[in-house]
Amino acid sequence: MKQAGELAARYRLVTPATGAVVLETDAQYLEAGLTPPPDKGIPAIPEPRDILLLAVCAVIVFAAFRATRRRACVSTRA
Repeated sequence: MKQAGELAARYRLVTPATGAVVLETDAQYLEAGLTPPPDKGIPAIPEPRDILLLAVCAVIVFAAFRATRRRACVSTRA
């Protein structure tokens, strides 16, 4: 577990086992005895479940839009 923590700290990974410290200013980093990340170059990559949730929501919105449009076409023909 210690080795995993060291690896996560080196690559600045946030996992359920390692947690995260959220600091915004250089003063907060100095106060905590930490070094700020270089040039904010750490990308924020969404979890796969977030991408899946977004895709499911898009399908639901598309289906609702299409059903509403279809009902509108049927009611104007009648």
